[in-house]
Amino acid sequence: YTALQNLLQGKPDYAFSDLMRVVVNTTMGLGGLIDLATPGGLEKHKEDWGQTFGVWGIPSGPYVVLPFFGPSNVRDTFGTAADMESDYLFRLLPDVALRNSITGLRVVNARNTYYEAGDLLDGAAIDKYSFMRDAYIQRREYQINEGREDKEPLMPPYQNPYE
Repeated sequence: YTALQNLLQGKPDYAFSDLMRVVVNTTMGLGGLIDLATPGGLEKHKEDWGQTFGVWGIPSGPYVVLPFFGPSNVRDTFGTAADMESDYLFRLLPDVALRNSITGLRVVNARNTYYEAGDLLDGAAIDKYSFMRDAYIQRREYQINEGREDKEPLMPPYQNPYE
């Protein structure tokens, strides 16, 4: 999945690296149960549809806070929906109750991962909403631009031919 996202973002070297991670971990890592690619020097990349849409030049739109999911923007909201739809779990598990339970566990796990950040937020921010909004926007821009300072997208901005 990440290899596909890297290809769509115009990063074939990252796509090849991620594909090699799958091959190494599947063949030598007991079907993917053991991560042998990381010690072998293959870097892990995490990409999503929101980043791909950003690389394609689709504007972020307004900042929103989604229940259970947290901070987002309109572009990343559609990206999250696309990520969920393209998730292999939704294809492999026909039982809706089990699928929803696993999705709920993922949301709880993500919330738990960032639980300690709430303490930082309490201590560092006078206005929590503004602090969280600005931190989210900066982080997503950093991810989309791969840390580049020039802020030039890898692809030209999307132009609506009907305007």
